[in-house]
Amino acid sequence: IVGTTVMPLNLVYLLEDEWKLGRAVCQFWLIMDYVASTASIFSLFILCLDRYRSVRQPLKYLKYRTRGKASVMISGAWLLSIMWIIPILGWRSFTHVD
Repeated sequence: IVGTTVMPLNLVYLLEDEWKLGRAVCQFWLIMDYVASTASIFSLFILCLDRYRSVRQPLKYLKYRTRGKASVMISGAWLLSIMWIIPILGWRSFTHVD
């Protein structure tokens, strides 16, 4: 997601030295950047916890690891990441910048 949506827009911004693509594209860029990056970090954290449990408690881990619990953890990571949309969309009302 970051490689296909965020990086090309970031490249345009770096080459132009200012943002010329409009507010809607800017918000899309920021939302995708923050949501995808945060989801990636949370996913790595979940993976670390999962690997830790598998090494630390191997017998309990087999009972603990289910498809449903994995789905809840992954969904939670994405839902927490999606919460970045709220401050990004409301940012203009706090900065008074167009």
